[in-house]
Amino acid sequence: MISFGARCISDTTVQKIDKGQASRVDIPVSFVELNPFCESDLAVVSNVGKRWRSDVGYGACIANCMKYCSGPGAETEAPNLNFYAITRQNSDFENLSDEDILALAQVSSENDGEKKIEYLEVDPDNSHKSKADIRYAHAGSAMLNALKALYCGEKIFLYSTIDAVKFYENNHFNTSDALTKEMYFC
Repeated sequence: MISFGARCISDTTVQKIDKGQASRVDIPVSFVELNPFCESDLAVVSNVGKRWRSDVGYGACIANCMKYCSGPGAETEAPNLNFYAITRQNSDFENLSDEDILALAQVSSENDGEKKIEYLEVDPDNSHKSKADIRYAHAGSAMLNALKALYCGEKIFLYSTIDAVKFYENNHFNTSDALTKEMYFC
C-alpha cells in the first residue's frame, strides 16, 4: 500500500519567547494530521516520544498507538483514531522533522459521534515550566483551538490530570465530573 505522510489541515500561531531579547513574537505553525500507515510519520513520532521523556510520557503512548493502528488486524481500530501535531514546519509535511514538533494529540471517535482527546502533550522544553532561553508558548492551546475548529459543532471531551484542569478551563473546557476530571467543549 502506498502511504503518504502528514497532511496540513490548517495554519495557526504560537508565541516564540526569547528571554535573551526579552521578546514575544507570534510565529506561524502548522496543524497537521499524521498518517499511522506512513513509516516516516511513525519514525518521527517515535523519535519525539524518546526525545521528550516527560513525566507523563504521552508522546511515547501516541507513538505506540500509531504503530498498533498500522499493524495487521488493526483495521477496525484505525478508522476511529486520529493523530495530530503542531509543527514549526510550513511545508514538506511528508518529511516532518521531530525537532519541529511542538505538540502531539490523539483523538478517538466514540460510538455516539463525540470526539475524545485521548492524549495531548506539549514538548516539555516548550512548556510553561521550561527554563529554556528560547521556547515556543501556547502550543497546547494552538492544538486545542485547531481541534475545536476541525470538530466544530461536535462535543469534544477528555479526562484531565489534576495539574492540567486549569489549562483546559482557560481554553474554554468545562468540568462535568469533579471526581474524574472529565472536561468537555461543545
